[in-house]
Amino acid sequence: MRIQTSDLVLDTDARSVEVGGVPLRLTRKEFRILELLTLNRPAGLGKQAIFDDLYGDTDDPPEIRIIDVFIAVLRKKLANVSGRSDRHRIVAVDDAGVRLVEARCGSVGTAISGDNAACPCAIATIGRRSKS
Repeated sequence: MRIQTSDLVLDTDARSVEVGGVPLRLTRKEFRILELLTLNRPAGLGKQAIFDDLYGDTDDPPEIRIIDVFIAVLRKKLANVSGRSDRHRIVAVDDAGVRLVEARCGSVGTAISGDNAACPCAIATIGRRSKS
């Protein structure tokens, strides 16, 4: 499955991510977190839900704060590959969750908040990869 939000393209079949055509190298868990956040746009997802998805079947899971570490690393990687810290941001929601937001239509410093239906770049498109 291919998930696209403006210039971020996540391909679940190939387990690859590109931002503006530039590949983004992620660990398996980083990829899964970005996939969850992309699929749950614009609302976001609770850290506990992310933790349960990553470690639900583990007998001896780490502390939930590990999610904060993954989020911090993802924030840096997204900023580094896009060249802008405001292009793709993972922001806190209600003290217990996070969500993925993007700068509105490429404008610097204008983050999407609330109702973003008017912004065409804020709408995630999900589809199958074309077989070419």
